[in-house]
Amino acid sequence: MHKTPKIVVLVGFVIVVVGFILLQYGAGIMGSETRPESEDWSGTLFFEGTTNITAESEFTIGSAYNVFVEEGANVSVEIVTGKKIIEFEDCSDDCDLYDIDGHIDGYQYIGVIDFIEFGDTGTYKFKFSQENGQEVDVMIREDKSFGGFLIAATGFSSCCIGVLTLAIGGLLTTKYKDEIVVMVDQTHKS
Repeated sequence: MHKTPKIVVLVGFVIVVVGFILLQYGAGIMGSETRPESEDWSGTLFFEGTTNITAESEFTIGSAYNVFVEEGANVSVEIVTGKKIIEFEDCSDDCDLYDIDGHIDGYQYIGVIDFIEFGDTGTYKFKFSQENGQEVDVMIREDKSFGGFLIAATGFSSCCIGVLTLAIGGLLTTKYKDEIVVMVDQTHKS
């Protein structure tokens, strides 16, 4: 067997294995074991405090940062420093998203801090303020499920590419198998 089919099959096998590992890892991050009735369904605790507070934390790409405030409170969220790509999105239409599934007693969901572009993660300051200056409990919960989805999708794509590469390697194996090498003795006897 020639080297080319062996190399192509080996590369295809490695791509399939790496893709499978990424697929499993991404599925694990997506929280397939977390049930909607669990408060962890809304993410893991990232920050907890009271208004009026300015805090600083490191945000990562692929995560959504769900913001919860004490029930009935009117709190504003502002990103004080950092790049313009990080913003607070008020939940206007889906504020009851976590009021049924993943409800956290004493809190209501008000929106999400989200990234728009890759590579712009880092440490940012954020500010919670209440109009009347009252102390209101606030929290941010990190939801890594979107990042897990991206990893799982990359893993699935890698598996498909790996299987295609294995198929090409198999075809090359049959092509080179049918070749017959004929050696001719070119020495003349005089």
